[in-house]
Amino acid sequence: MKFIVIFKADRQVVEANKEHLILPEELENLTDSEWLALKDSTEKWFCKALYEGQHFAAIIVQVVLDDSLDSPALAFA
Repeated sequence: MKFIVIFKADRQVVEANKEHLILPEELENLTDSEWLALKDSTEKWFCKALYEGQHFAAIIVQVVLDDSLDSPALAFA
């Protein structure tokens, strides 16, 4: 599973693996089917993303359930 996140400080968009993120408690242990159930959510999920050895505030904008960005993805606003 991969995440597309936007850093809050500079609006940089990056692709991150789950191990490079600190997810909110309610999202930490979701299964793929639970992510699918949230596909129409408009909630913004804040996280912290690892960049150059430090964690920075970010917003999850997309969740990719497959290992490839060419696969169908779930978009969150």
